[in-house]
Amino acid sequence: MAALLSMVVTLLAAPAAAAADCRTSCGLNDFSYPFGIGPGCSLQGFNLTCDAKKRLLLGSPNVTVDYTILASGSVSALAVYVAQTVQMGSGAGTFSTLWEGPGTPFAISGAANMSLFVLGCGVTATLLDRGGTGAVVGNCSVVCAGDEVMRRLPDGLCVGLGCCPIDLSVHLRAFTLNISRAGDGVSRDKLSFLVAGRDKYTFRTSDLEHDIDVDMVPPARLDWAIPDQPDCRRAMDDRVTYACVSNQSECRNSPIGGYTCHCSRGFSGNPYVVDGCTPDQGNPLHLCLDK
Repeated sequence: MAALLSMVVTLLAAPAAAAADCRTSCGLNDFSYPFGIGPGCSLQGFNLTCDAKKRLLLGSPNVTVDYTILASGSVSALAVYVAQTVQMGSGAGTFSTLWEGPGTPFAISGAANMSLFVLGCGVTATLLDRGGTGAVVGNCSVVCAGDEVMRRLPDGLCVGLGCCPIDLSVHLRAFTLNISRAGDGVSRDKLSFLVAGRDKYTFRTSDLEHDIDVDMVPPARLDWAIPDQPDCRRAMDDRVTYACVSNQSECRNSPIGGYTCHCSRGFSGNPYVVDGCTPDQGNPLHLCLDK
């Protein structure tokens, strides 16, 4: 009953470029600073591990990252797995499970049209924000009919028969999922939940029969930001820890708090390293550098 996802850690140290001998890939995954493998190769909280199977793992507890991590893109986000199967226990009326991100740089995106899908029979689920206000994010109920009816359900139907969704409209650094049995009717002790794009997960009634794993679910979007200051104004006041160190880089406030760095228009590359932003093709400065 592994909880699968990808994320990271605590407070950031002063920015420093990764050493020249730091790795930049693991299997099919490439990555760039502030992420890195080994001492001195990442900002604190962005540490990666490459395991024996060439899977890229992030943070502690280690969780699998789904795709390339590059700091040069316009979107500061990762594809990660947030999924778990639990057993309520025979006769148990209620159950709670906590998902907790590993630190302030990361949050499940509330602006990426994602849902938390609940798979089970005869339960009501309530999702609480435990990383922010503590408010109720949403709830849903799921029931099951007889086996013959369930087998005839079309794939992708998640409307309360074996599967129900809770739409995510807030950024979540941690959440609690409270489960309660919903009276009489078909009931199962096994229950699963996963976070994915609203149009990315296709429910099949066979999903009720086995534990959730990364081979059967799409990833969720995990937003990240530099969290040591609440916004760009405060960050630029402290040049010692300011992470946008490249010339031709700029700071943008992050919707999850903190800030992210980006190359200015006409430049591309990695704004988190010195001289990481270079002129694009067609930029007059690019033509000068070619001469």
